[in-house]
Amino acid sequence: MDGDILVSFDDDIYNRKIIAEQLTKIIDSQDESLVISIDSDWGTGKTTFIKMWDNMLQTESYNEKFFTFYFNAWEHDYVSDPLLALFSEIQSQIEKNKNKLYQKLDNIKDIIAPLGKHATVAGIKLLTANIFDLSYINLNKSTESALIDLSQKVGETAIKQISESKTIRKEFKDEMHKLQQNSNKKIIFFIDELDRCRPTFAIELLEVIKHLFNIEKYIFVIAIDKEQLSHSVATIYGQGMDSIGYLRRFFDLDYRLPHINIKNYFNDKVFSMLKDFKNIELFGVFLKEYIYLENFSLRDIDKTVYYLKLLLPIIDEFNNDNNYKPVYIIAISYIYSYLITMKIKEPLIYKKLVLGNYNKNHLNNYIKSINIENYKKNINNWHPKQIQKVINPVLKKFLSLNLLRIQNSDINVFSIPYDNSYLIGLTNDNNDDFLSEYTFDLKNLFIDEKKNIISKLEFIDNFQDK
Repeated sequence: MDGDILVSFDDDIYNRKIIAEQLTKIIDSQDESLVISIDSDWGTGKTTFIKMWDNMLQTESYNEKFFTFYFNAWEHDYVSDPLLALFSEIQSQIEKNKNKLYQKLDNIKDIIAPLGKHATVAGIKLLTANIFDLSYINLNKSTESALIDLSQKVGETAIKQISESKTIRKEFKDEMHKLQQNSNKKIIFFIDELDRCRPTFAIELLEVIKHLFNIEKYIFVIAIDKEQLSHSVATIYGQGMDSIGYLRRFFDLDYRLPHINIKNYFNDKVFSMLKDFKNIELFGVFLKEYIYLENFSLRDIDKTVYYLKLLLPIIDEFNNDNNYKPVYIIAISYIYSYLITMKIKEPLIYKKLVLGNYNKNHLNNYIKSINIENYKKNINNWHPKQIQKVINPVLKKFLSLNLLRIQNSDINVFSIPYDNSYLIGLTNDNNDDFLSEYTFDLKNLFIDEKKNIISKLEFIDNFQDK
C-alpha cells in the first residue's frame, strides 16, 4: 500500500535511520562505482526503507553531496529494453526538477537509441545459430559457396556491430560521467521491486547496470529478495546452476536488512488504530494470535490495516456502547478475525467460504483455530479458558449455517423453533446445559441483517485491493 509507506525516518520507530546513515558513510568514502543489494524477504519493509533513505539524502544535510533517483523496476518491466526504461525515469525526474543535469539530457538521448538497438541485435544472436537448420539443406558446391559467403558477411556484420556497440557504449559512459561532473555530486539510483519483475527483465537490468553504469561516482542500491530472485534466475538458466553465486557477481556489497519485530509492528499499526473503537479488545487479541499463527509479513499487516479501515466503521458493535452480551462480542470478534486472516493469507479459500463453495464434510480443512488458554490475565473480565470454551465450536457452526443460508436461499431455515444446535457459550458445571446469560444463538447472525457478517464482508470486498 504505497499510500501508507513512510517516507521519513522521523516517523520510523524501528531505528533504521542509523542503518541508512552508516551505509551512506560507506558510499561517501568511495569514489568508484558501487552496487549494493539490500536483501530482505518479501513484504518485510525494503520499499519503506529505501524510500526513507532516498528522502533522507534529499535533505539539506546530504543534498550537496548526493543526487538520487528512485526506479520501481516492477512498474517498468513491460518495457522490452531495461536501459530505455531506466533512462526514461532518469529523464522524467530530471525534467521534473529542472536542475543542473537538465542541459545534459539531449546528448545522452542521442546515444541511448543506437545503444539500445545494438543491445537488441546482440540479444537475438546475430550469428544466426538459431535460424538455420543445416540438416534440411542439400549441400552441393553451389550452396556450400553461398553459405561460406553468407557466413563471411554475417561475421563481418557482427564484428562491425560489436565495434560500433563498444564505441557507443564508451560515448554513453562519457556522457554519464559528464552528467555526474556537472552535478558535482555522487549519483545514487535506488532500484526497487526487482524480484517481482519478469526474470528476463530483471537479469537484463542487472546486466545494464553492470556493463553500462560501472562509472566513477555512480552508486546503485537495489532492494531485492535474493532467494526469490535466484528462483527467477533458475527459470532461465536451469535449476542446476548456482543462481545465488550467479547473482553475487552483480553486487559489490550485500546487506541483509534486519527483521522488524512483527509483534511491535502489529502493536504500532493495528492496536494504535483499534483504540478508537468500542468492544474491540477481544477482536484485537484474536487477530494478533492469527497474525502470529499465519506468519504475517509486514506487507500482510499493512493490507490488514487497509482492510480494517474500511470494515470496522460499518460494524455497529465496534462503534457504540450498547449493552451487548459478552458471548456475542466474543463470537463476532472471533469470526471477523478469522475471515480477515483468510482474506489476507488464503484469498482463494476466503472466497470459497464467503460464497459457500465448500462441503460441510470438509469444514475441518478450512478451519484454523487459535489457543488463548495460556494468557496470564483476564480479557474483558473473562478468564482465557472460558473464552476458549466459547470460541472452540464457533467457526464450524458459523460455516455450517452459512452453507445452509446459500443452499436454502428461498426458505427461512433459521426460524426453526427449539433448535439449539447452533448455541454457543458457557455450560453448567454439573451438566451440558447452557447458562442463559452466557449463551448466544449463531442463527441470529443470519436472521438479523444488521448482524450479518457475510454481507458486510461482501460489501468491503467490492473495494479494489491496494
